[in-house]
Amino acid sequence: MSNKRFVFKQDNLSKEQKIVYEEFKEFMRFKIRFCVFLTVLILGCYFSFLGLVGFFPDLLGLRVGDSPVTVGIVFGICAILLGIISTGLYGFVANYFFDDKQKEILNKMQKSEII
Repeated sequence: MSNKRFVFKQDNLSKEQKIVYEEFKEFMRFKIRFCVFLTVLILGCYFSFLGLVGFFPDLLGLRVGDSPVTVGIVFGICAILLGIISTGLYGFVANYFFDDKQKEILNKMQKSEII
């Protein structure tokens, strides 16, 4: 089986096709940056929590006021909530922006005969 990759040559494109292709590239860059930002945010939060548990357990054991709640519990709940909120944010942005924009760009690419 051949391991050939599809190579897109921009030399043969018309001006309209180049504009549509650049719009597609910009959209994909934004989409990837958004996904990477959320991924780094979540992983940073979780790994910082694990680092605190491993290296500073006494800090996480401090009580918040006179209650039995500790800083570790608060930090853990915040980490879980951040995961839920970022998942909801991605779902909202993907459903209301990414999907519509992607369909629009793909239609433009079909009309300009790139795909």
